[in-house]
Amino acid sequence: MAIRQIVEYPAKVLAEAGEPVTAFDDQLKALVADMFETMYDDGGVGLAAQQIGLALRLFVMDCEGVKLVAANPQIVEQEGEQTADEGCLSIGKVHSPLNRALRATLRAQDVHG
Repeated sequence: MAIRQIVEYPAKVLAEAGEPVTAFDDQLKALVADMFETMYDDGGVGLAAQQIGLALRLFVMDCEGVKLVAANPQIVEQEGEQTADEGCLSIGKVHSPLNRALRATLRAQDVHG
C-alpha cells in the first residue's frame, strides 16, 4: 500500500468524467488499498479516483463504520433532502453546507466485480 498524492482544485482531472472500471484484478485491489490509505492519512471519509489523478469511475468511503468500494457507480433512486457541512480533500480543509438527498440507492461493483 502507498499513500498517493491528492490532486487539488482546479486540476482538470477533477472535472473529467471517469472511464468505466473494466479489470477487476490485483492491480485494482492495490489501487483501492492505496485509496483507503490515502484517504485515512488525510482524515477523509471518501475519496474518488479523480482525486488522485485517475479519471476512473471509482470511489472508496468509510463513513461511520460503513466501508465501501464503488466501481462504476450509478445512483438509481434518491429521496428527501438534508443539509450538512461537507469537505473535500481536493479543496484543502474548507467545509461548506451542502444539500444532499436524505437517502440514496446506489448500484455499483465491488473490488471483485
